[in-house]
Amino acid sequence: MKYDIKIEIDLPRETVVQLILNKKLYSQWHPYIKNVEQISGKAGELGSKSLVTIEQNGQTVTMESVVIKNELPNEIWRRGSKEGEFTVTTKVRFEELTSTKTRVSEDIEMHIPQIESNSNKALLAFKEFAESQD
Repeated sequence: MKYDIKIEIDLPRETVVQLILNKKLYSQWHPYIKNVEQISGKAGELGSKSLVTIEQNGQTVTMESVVIKNELPNEIWRRGSKEGEFTVTTKVRFEELTSTKTRVSEDIEMHIPQIESNSNKALLAFKEFAESQD
């Protein structure tokens, strides 16, 4: 599953980047993130890790998040995962539109092995069914 989200923020790019790197503030603006705990490295540093606790639809999930690319102030990529359940890669880009306006683009790609496996099985079953209809 892939998502591409863009928004313009009336703040300078440097301010937007600093706000998004401040994990202590996540629970104040992110509707699903309840806690972020830095477990290695510094926030935003390549290879740094954190534990992210998300609450959504009555379920709580804690995943590990790792910074896999850091080209700030232009972009930062993170990969979050819960072993065996899902992997989500988030690519956040910061485009300076003016000295006081920033476009933030977030590309999200999610892999859920169980859904992918079920989809593959279903398509293979359909192939076998369709080809038997001659």
